[in-house]
Formats: sequence, structure tokens, C-alpha cells
Amino acid sequence: MPVTEDKHTVVDALTESSVWWEGNRKISQENFQRLYEDFIEHPRGRKRFAQDLLAVPIRNTGSIRGSKPNMLGTPCSSGSC
Repeated sequence: MPVTEDKHTVVDALTESSVWWEGNRKISQENFQRLYEDFIEHPRGRKRFAQDLLAVPIRNTGSIRGSKPNMLGTPCSSGSC
């Protein structure tokens, strides 16, 4: 399995012996703190945007072989769809 380049685990007394390091990248507590502070500081003074989004399957309005489709658009043989 390839190592993900942007995923890191903070190495400390707890994780040093309990994490499988061959598949995970280490980051020191100091480097994590530096990245965290940079992440928090970056949007200060900038215009930010937020959107509430919802994703749902689109109901199939056509019939399939005379059966009523369910929410996923596949035929529903029971009358409970």
C-alpha cells in the first residue's frame, strides 16, 4: 500500500509503539504545532465563504418494467417503495 504524502500521525509516547509506522508518516509534536498555528493564522483578515450543502440521490420518475423505482433508481418489487 502506498504511503499517503499528506497524512501524518503525531509521534509521542502513546503512538510510538502502537502505530504501524510502515504505512504511516510521522510528524513531531513541534512540527504539528507549527503547522496547526499556520493553518489557524492563514484565514485571519481574509474574506471567507461558507455553504451548507446536501447531496441526495435523485428519484427516478420513470417506471422500469412496470415496477416503481426506489430512491436509488433501481426497480422495487415490494409495494413499500
